[in-house]
Amino acid sequence: MPGSVAIAIFLMVAEDRRAGPPPIVGGRSRPEADQSFWAPVGVRHAVNRVTAWTQSPQRTLCGKDATGWHDFPGLALTGEHGADCHRCLQLIGAEPEQG
Repeated sequence: MPGSVAIAIFLMVAEDRRAGPPPIVGGRSRPEADQSFWAPVGVRHAVNRVTAWTQSPQRTLCGKDATGWHDFPGLALTGEHGADCHRCLQLIGAEPEQG
């Protein structure tokens, strides 16, 4: 639709997280004092953004139990990172081509 904004229907989740470097936005490299930045630790999975936290138990697309996992709305599961779940990538149609 012309003029519409596409919203990602999948959300990245991981079992654990750690403090990570802040993103550089608009040439600024120093974050505000109250900002926290987190990076996923372990395998990165995808969940459906619409039903992600309303179903019980919470499940990733590939079927893993994601109850209590951390979500990362600012990150996308693209297949460019070695920790991206290949089954989740296949299910969302983003599996990188082998070759």
